[in-house]
Amino acid sequence: MSDAIEGADVMLYSVSLRYKESSNCRLEANYAHQQELDMIPLMLQQAYSPKGWLGLIMGTRMWYRFWDAESDDDAAFERRLHTVVREIGDRGKLTSTATVPESASKRARAPAPARAPAPAPAPAPAPAVAVFPALPPPPAPPPSMDDSSRLAIERDSLMQQVQQLSSQLASISASASSIPPSQSPVTLAPSTSTTTTHTSTPLLLSESFYLERAERQAERQAERERAERAERLERERASAAERADRASAAEREQARLTALLVCAAAMVACACALARAR
Repeated sequence: MSDAIEGADVMLYSVSLRYKESSNCRLEANYAHQQELDMIPLMLQQAYSPKGWLGLIMGTRMWYRFWDAESDDDAAFERRLHTVVREIGDRGKLTSTATVPESASKRARAPAPARAPAPAPAPAPAPAVAVFPALPPPPAPPPSMDDSSRLAIERDSLMQQVQQLSSQLASISASASSIPPSQSPVTLAPSTSTTTTHTSTPLLLSESFYLERAERQAERQAERERAERAERLERERASAAERADRASAAEREQARLTALLVCAAAMVACACALARAR
């Protein structure tokens, strides 16, 4: 159980009275909380409010309704399960390649001989890219020219360079638009020794993905802080209750001793009165 928790990225745990009363479930949940594992609660009992250690671990986490999942059809159960999958996100996905052993690959293949792979189509020739000459340096003004004339000449030269750069950018844009789209990747036949399955990963991620991930991280951090705060308050409450019990016990002991002293004083007074009467 500990190995499974240490090798997991997300833990789905049930919220019910039977789960709370199980000692093994309590050890599992406490160990996952100690390892700071992301925990997603599934409510399996209707109108149940967790108390004690289960309520402390759950905190204010958003739970998912599963107590009536047995009465769902396939489509409804898929929709219910899709919400949990969307909450899990990319956590726990495998990004490495999985290699099948050669013996398993030979057993899985049919006894018929493997067909030769189709020849890969020749790549399309890359379009020629126009190479533009470097811009000439601005002409040097005569040394006898005043500052205003020199600035006017430099301004005209800069305007010409800007126009030349604009025409070059327009030519580059036209040549880029004429480039044909890239061909589809070539699918190669599996090798005779091993069969390798590659998992495709998106190259570009939208901004909303990063925002949602940041929000989830902030929510998990807030949940951890709330759980730690609740645990600290629980310890302080228990310590205050213990101090109050000790104070009340000391008061009761003091009252008992006072009563004993009063009784002893009364007995001494009675003894003295009897002695004087005799």
